Amino acid sequence: DYSCYTWIVLFKSKGEVRAHVRKFVHLGENQFETNIKSIYSDNEPEFLLKDFFVSKEILHQTNCVVTS
Repeated sequence: DYSCYTWIVLFKSKGEVRAHVRKFVHLGENQFETNIKSIYSDNEPEFLLKDFFVSKEILHQTNCVVTS
């Protein structure tokens, strides 16, 4: 756990999610010279960036549908 980081980003609207996810991955690759291994989110459609996650080899994890 000493090498694990958690980032929490708050958005004004759901429409901002896709652009911010792409910017965040780009930031990790360039600023910190590292690859993001996984992104954890709820099951909202804004996070459905399957092609992007596959191209960057990012594991997209989601929570169970009936849980809060």
